[in-house]
Amino acid sequence: MKKIIDAIKEILSELPSDEKNFLKPENFNLTLRRANETDCIFLYNWRIAPAARIASRETGEILYEEHVKWFESSLNNPNRIIYIALEQNQRLGQVRFDIQENFEAEISITIDPKQYKKGYGTELIKLGKEKFFKEFPNISSLRAEIKYDNLPSIKIFEKNGFQKIGMTKDKYGQDFFIFKLKNN
Repeated sequence: MKKIIDAIKEILSELPSDEKNFLKPENFNLTLRRANETDCIFLYNWRIAPAARIASRETGEILYEEHVKWFESSLNNPNRIIYIALEQNQRLGQVRFDIQENFEAEISITIDPKQYKKGYGTELIKLGKEKFFKEFPNISSLRAEIKYDNLPSIKIFEKNGFQKIGMTKDKYGQDFFIFKLKNN
């Protein structure tokens, strides 16, 4: 693995500086739309990816039939908002908001594993929070619970202005950092 990383670094170091910028967020052309029935299989494939399972609260196997029930229920739940991120009509990930009774919403994201480490997570949260707060101005803050060892997620939430406010344990005893962002 180290050899591959070193080879990529060497290739990037030889590129002219304008070609290194192709993965910068300002070069993305992401759009968000509400999830619909056609997105079910995509979310399933993203959710069952090994890295997604490790980062999730529920780390066990997800059967497709269970996912379909969850997805259908999610689409019909007025307190769950799922946006699909698209670039040139290609699905790249999702950002989900679960509205709570205390004018707060929990945010979570899932990225297509083929798009990991390209900066899409940071941009997805940025666009997602802007769109969500515009549609739901009565929501006072967003909350994210991130496994303590999920450094990529911690970094992208911090880049988007989320502040670490504490820790919690889930029902399995796993440690999660709690991050919060107020609606300005």
